[in-house]
Amino acid sequence: MAKRIPLYPRKDYAKKMAKEFIIKSKVKSLPINPFAVCEHHGFIIKSVSQAEDIIDEVDPFDVRDNPECDAKTYLTSKGRYVIVYDDSVLSKGRIIWTIAHEIGHIVLKHLIQFNQTEIHQGLTDEENEVLEKEADAFASEFLAPAEVLLSCNCIKKNMIIRLCGLSDEAASYREEYLRGYTPDEKYLHINKEIFKQFYNYIYNREFYHILHYKVCPTCKNYVFSTREHFCRICGTSITSKTLSKGIVYNDTPIMKNKKIVVCPHCLKAQNSKSNTTCNYCGKTLINKCLDTSCSKKLVPNSRYCHRCGQTSSFFSNGLLPDWKTAHNNYFEEKIIKDILEEDKETGKVFNEWPYLLSFIKEEKEDFSLYYSLKETVAKIDYDTLYIYTNSKDTEDLIKDQNVSTLIMKLAKSKLKIPILEILTLEIDEDYSVSFQE
Repeated sequence: MAKRIPLYPRKDYAKKMAKEFIIKSKVKSLPINPFAVCEHHGFIIKSVSQAEDIIDEVDPFDVRDNPECDAKTYLTSKGRYVIVYDDSVLSKGRIIWTIAHEIGHIVLKHLIQFNQTEIHQGLTDEENEVLEKEADAFASEFLAPAEVLLSCNCIKKNMIIRLCGLSDEAASYREEYLRGYTPDEKYLHINKEIFKQFYNYIYNREFYHILHYKVCPTCKNYVFSTREHFCRICGTSITSKTLSKGIVYNDTPIMKNKKIVVCPHCLKAQNSKSNTTCNYCGKTLINKCLDTSCSKKLVPNSRYCHRCGQTSSFFSNGLLPDWKTAHNNYFEEKIIKDILEEDKETGKVFNEWPYLLSFIKEEKEDFSLYYSLKETVAKIDYDTLYIYTNSKDTEDLIKDQNVSTLIMKLAKSKLKIPILEILTLEIDEDYSVSFQE
C-alpha cells in the first residue's frame, strides 16, 4: 500500500540513508563519483545527448523543458532505475549534485513508496518540495560526509569544493552545517562504520593530493599556502609552481584537539592540556621556529619554519628524522607493499591493519606498542595474520603471547575477524616471501 507523502521533509532520515548508502557502496575516498556508484548498483544513467542518439528524438524525456530540472528518474517495468540528466549544464559540480540528488530519490524510495513512477507526476507543489528537500539532504551527506570531512579537518568552503566537487553554493551550506555539527548518538554505529571505511584515506592523508597549492621540488612535500615561503620538511625555498604530484610525510606525533597527547620522545601520555614540556623527559611539546626573531609555532612534522626557513625545535631535539630518511622510508614501504601484494601464498594485504592499530593507541593507550607496530605491514589469509617488519625488536614483540592475544581480541571485537594464528614475514634477497613460525 502506498504511503502518504510527509508534510515536512525527513532530513535526518535522508542523512541516515545517505550514510548507509555510502557503506553499502563501499566508497573509501573523496571525491565520491556518483556515476561509478550508479554503475555499482546497476542504475542506468544516460545524458540527454545519449538518449537522443539512442531514441533518435530531440530531448525524448523532456528533461530540458523545465529550467529548474536538470534530470529525471524513472523506474522501468523490469524494476531498473534510469536516470536521464541534462549534459548541457556547464557546471561539473552541478551535474555531480544532480546525479547524487537523483540517487537520493531512488534510495529514499520516492518512486515506489508514494506510488509514483516519475517524481513530479501528479504531485502538488508542496508535496514536490518535500521530496526535493529530502533528496537534497541525501545528496549533501552523500557527497560530503560529515564524519570524513571533520576527521580530515577540511570544513572550509574551498576545501569542500575541491575535495567533494560541490558547487560554491552547495559548499557554503555544507560548511555552515559542519561548523555547527554535533554527532547524533543514535547514528554512532553508522558513523563508526564510515570512519572505518575511510580510515586509510584519513590516516594516510590522501586528501593532500587534491588540496595542495604547490609541491616542493626537492623532497616532493605538499605546500598548501602562498604564505609558505620555505618547505617545512626540507627547508627548500618555494618559488614557482612545480610538480603536481607529491608525497605525504605522515610522521606527525599523536595529536588530539591540536594538542600533543603523547611525548614523541619518551612516548609517555600527557595528561595536562597546558603542558609545553613533557612531565617525564622535559622535551618541548610545542614545535616552533628556533630563530628568536621569528619563533613561529609550526605544525608537528615541520623540520623547518615555512616562513623564514630556520630549523624547528622538534627537528633540533631529534624528535623527527631528517627528510631524506623519511623520503627513503616512504618509497621502501611502497616497494615492500608491492612485493607482499604479489605473494599469493600468504593471502592478501590486510588494509584494515592501520585501523586495527588505532585501537591500541586510542583505547589501550599503549603508545610504545603502537609506535612499534605502526611501520609494519600485515597480510591475512583466512584465520592467519602475517606481519612484516624489518626490526628484530618488533619481531620479538609480535611473538610475545600477550601482544598476539591483544591483536586477536581486537580483530574479533572491532572487525569481526577471527584470528587464530599470527606469524611474521621475511622478504628474502631474491624478493621471495617466507614466514616464520
